[in-house]
Amino acid sequence: MIRKITVLFMIMLTVLILSTSVAFADISIINNGTNFGGVQAHGGSIIKVGDTYYWYGENRDTNNLFVSVKVYSSTDLVNWVDRGNALSRTSATELNSCNIERPKVMYNASTNQYVMWMHYENGRDYSLARAAVAYSTSPIGPFTYLGSFRPNNNMSRDCTTFVDTDGTGYFISAANENADLIVYRLTSDYKSIASQVVTLWPGQKREAPCMFKRDNTYYLITSGCTGWSPNQQKYATSTSISSGWTGLTNIGDATCYDSQGACVFPVGQNFVYLTDRWAGAWGGKVSDSSYLMMPLLFNGTSVSLNYTDTVKVAAEFGAIANDYRKYTFEGVLTNADPYQWNVSQPTSTDIQVLSVDGDKALQMSDSTTSGYCYAYKDFPAKNGVVTFNVSFKYANTGRWDRIRFYNGTNIGIDIINFEEGLGWITGTSTRNVIQMISANTWYNLKIVADTSTQKFDAYINDILIKSGCTFTGSVPQFDRIALDTGNSFTNTAVYDDIIIN
Repeated sequence: MIRKITVLFMIMLTVLILSTSVAFADISIINNGTNFGGVQAHGGSIIKVGDTYYWYGENRDTNNLFVSVKVYSSTDLVNWVDRGNALSRTSATELNSCNIERPKVMYNASTNQYVMWMHYENGRDYSLARAAVAYSTSPIGPFTYLGSFRPNNNMSRDCTTFVDTDGTGYFISAANENADLIVYRLTSDYKSIASQVVTLWPGQKREAPCMFKRDNTYYLITSGCTGWSPNQQKYATSTSISSGWTGLTNIGDATCYDSQGACVFPVGQNFVYLTDRWAGAWGGKVSDSSYLMMPLLFNGTSVSLNYTDTVKVAAEFGAIANDYRKYTFEGVLTNADPYQWNVSQPTSTDIQVLSVDGDKALQMSDSTTSGYCYAYKDFPAKNGVVTFNVSFKYANTGRWDRIRFYNGTNIGIDIINFEEGLGWITGTSTRNVIQMISANTWYNLKIVADTSTQKFDAYINDILIKSGCTFTGSVPQFDRIALDTGNSFTNTAVYDDIIIN
């Protein structure tokens, strides 16, 4: 098995737009232009200056405290170059030990300055609930820090900024212990509050605001308040910032595909939703978090996220690759259960993410002959030709460990660690061997299945071993993968680099 290195998977917008659909190109494995293993720009914002995109976001230490606001640049949304710290601990005494969250940068055309608004806390708790401001004459900084305060004496936590088509700047932040969202109009230099415009959805506890304008309609996407855990994002629209906002409508699935909104930015005539997959959801640090970039799809003034059909590759930066196509375990806390997998661990069995051969992998251990452990993951249904890749190694051969591909609870293909070698079952009991395998050896299994013919080809380490293999059971599509240790046997099985195409 070829062990993987940290890579960047990114979405790239193509020119083709049909009706409400947006086509994306599968960029595959791309070098992200950094020398430290990934982009640290959490809770961030992206602006475009000329032909260059600038991405600002949180860079935190292992205690989750502020290190800097990093800035990266790109001309293609794929290769990001580290441009250093826009703002750092040494920029002001107040920044020496603190939390800076959700830095948002806006360009002021009248002053030719870049103004950054952010959420400021003391680094010990969330009692201050302040906004903070900095500015620069260059998009890469350094930014001059102006200080922190409570806008109009209101609490201010999760925040965003917005520049209207007439050049008016706005600041939107969560107030009243996150119960309310308040919209403020900024002064002409964008550095302070001019007036309080409107309080949106009082008492409904919305955070992570992202505002943008399309044609003559304003949009505001927000999340619920569930700490690090992802939740349902909702949006509202209005033809005026100050009044007439609609009620909140769901967008995306119940967890926004395991993420929370950071910002919306334009790409040509289209809009992309940048979100964070916070590592705190599985016990990790902010620096382990990853990102998604998803197109917003419009039908009139309605907006949706159609992740399954439009996102070919999620944006994953050296952390957990959980994009419904590729599953690795890099961003998962060591000794933890696999994030977002369903697991069963009876007595004397265990499932955990460990460092195996220098790489994070899913280890399943079974020291009992009276039961077994398993993990499964559902993914959007796929039919026609479907390709599965699974890297694995077994401490012992012939222990009936299984790799199964399902439609719901119906088994389509049942791969088993037989005494005779790695193989599969046809019918209810007929054993078919693909290849003999050795203990404690990594293998990559590739299954190319065709639901129209109900047959598959089996590859080991990219070599075709068996073709025209009959499915274990007839299924019209696949939507679940399951891994387990063999019932009535003891063994240790390790799995990694699971890819579904």
